[in-house]
Amino acid sequence: MAPFIMLVLLSSPVTGLSADPASAALEVLSGMGIAGLEVRGVRRIEAPLGGTLVDVTGTEDGIFTAYRAGIEDGTGELFTLISFGEDLSWRPSPDSSPEDRPALEFLLEDRELFISLVLLPPGAILAQGDGVSWQGMLDSLSRADVVLVGEAHDDPLAHRWELFIWACLASPDRFLALEMFETDVQGPLDDYLSGNCALEEFLRDSRPWGNYREDYSPMVEYARKQGFRVIAANVPRPLAAAVAREGWAALADEPFFGEMEVDSSNVLYRERFLATMEALGGGMHGMTMDLMNLYRAQLLKDAVMASSAAGNRCVLVCGSFHSDYRSGIPDQLPPDVSFLTVKILPEGEPMDPEAADFVVVR
Repeated sequence: MAPFIMLVLLSSPVTGLSADPASAALEVLSGMGIAGLEVRGVRRIEAPLGGTLVDVTGTEDGIFTAYRAGIEDGTGELFTLISFGEDLSWRPSPDSSPEDRPALEFLLEDRELFISLVLLPPGAILAQGDGVSWQGMLDSLSRADVVLVGEAHDDPLAHRWELFIWACLASPDRFLALEMFETDVQGPLDDYLSGNCALEEFLRDSRPWGNYREDYSPMVEYARKQGFRVIAANVPRPLAAAVAREGWAALADEPFFGEMEVDSSNVLYRERFLATMEALGGGMHGMTMDLMNLYRAQLLKDAVMASSAAGNRCVLVCGSFHSDYRSGIPDQLPPDVSFLTVKILPEGEPMDPEAADFVVVR
């Protein structure tokens, strides 16, 4: 049988069980006929619920349906939750399936429960090289119009931090903006969020990235359950590719471009981009291209994502180059828009305290 993870939330002492949370969790599971389990860790959960979260792993499915989710460690293992004490009981239906009850849905039913159980990802938070608490970071971020979270697209830890930051900051007046969807698929995205189309129809029509289900869908599903907006922020790929080949002339007949101002004055950003592309061989998808046209395509992406965010409060998730050193997308934001940047430092990348307002290090 496939391995799975169970998180047992003890919200208060339970009569008849051991006082030790790890022992109590195993006793409960054993009483349900689930044996052969091991405790991997115990963690105290503070506000808003309080309690002890016991991380248990094993290979016996028992009566529980496991759900795919990346919350625990981003490995795609199977996940389920048992909670008891006070009014926190939840039991999966024996005949339910992941298709019937999508990943995370049981947590999404209660915003506070969800936030309390999305375990704070590992890592230290630095601001100008000084350590800050996650509460302090979130307090600062909550006051900015636009929060840019920069990631390496294949970094599981970055995806955990994005989910945590979004869940904590999300509100009816702060939406989620994603580089991973392009502006021309806003319609299918809106239809899915409003319940007017099924998941498979949405995925068929929205051209999601290959790692969408594992890495970005938890953020979208949270917004969907809570009724919050999600914006497809990026420029359509054919337009960016055309600029990369032909320069700005490729957009001469595009009405939206005539109304857009693209700021190209940041010399340091241009130099960083050109140096990076030269190190990669000066091409894209195996084709050699003019580096300045590639840079113009980068500016176009920055400008479209900034336009998607401007005028609203949002959390914008993007590749970190688009927000590192408070440049890229920030260069294209109107002067009256306040913003803060977060960078989840990829493994092996040197730490630079200037890279973002908040840098999360391993």
